[in-house]
Amino acid sequence: MKSTDFTSWASEASILSVQTAPSKAAAQFMRTFTAPKNYKDATKIREYIESQKATFYEKAALDAMRAEIVVVGLHDVLTDDVGFFCLHTTADLDHHDLLLGGDHRVSLFTSEADLLQAVLSGLPKRLVGQALNSFHLPMLIRRCLYHGFEVPARFLPKPRYFDSYNCFDFCEAWSLGKTEDKYVSLENLALFFLPGHEPNELPLSVTDTTTLVNRFRKDPAATLADFALSLDFIQEIAPMLYIVRNHPIPDLK
Repeated sequence: MKSTDFTSWASEASILSVQTAPSKAAAQFMRTFTAPKNYKDATKIREYIESQKATFYEKAALDAMRAEIVVVGLHDVLTDDVGFFCLHTTADLDHHDLLLGGDHRVSLFTSEADLLQAVLSGLPKRLVGQALNSFHLPMLIRRCLYHGFEVPARFLPKPRYFDSYNCFDFCEAWSLGKTEDKYVSLENLALFFLPGHEPNELPLSVTDTTTLVNRFRKDPAATLADFALSLDFIQEIAPMLYIVRNHPIPDLK
């Protein structure tokens, strides 16, 4: 049940989730890979080097210096209003909006800069998410820095930590201040708080960027439907974790 306090807080909050892929500039960060000296077979040497390159690009998707944002999802916490901002690199595609069923509004962009400007113009007063302050928000901020865009001060660390009132992170709430318990997957939170779901109903892993991006290019509608499911799970779990959010310290005068 949603408390009055939660409803008041959530009235100006949206769930934020970003998905990334290696940028075109990622290659400049790649060092020259060589196989171990005991490798003599040319085929094995080539396979080893290719595997190292694949690992490099897999990790690049999670590094703001080597990645670019390809999808941003914003889901109003109290409604089913979902907005997707998607990078689409088809050369002849014009910037336009389309509706992929239900309340999922999808905006397509041909550059990350245009995508980020649209996201910044539509940010709410508060954000909520799983791994929000460790991945999604820092990635958004750093990619905005790259393009020279200003991020609202309420979403910046003060001075070292994000303000949990404006930036409510499930992982921080679940950890209860214990750094060793800082990360918890959205899948496990869904299993804990919302039992009874089938495996195919569980949300996508936030770190599974390669699979999501490849699927998005082949079947954007189905991929965004899965992405929307993740946002729905966050929406359901939010009021349950809200009670351990870091509330402002009361005035004890």
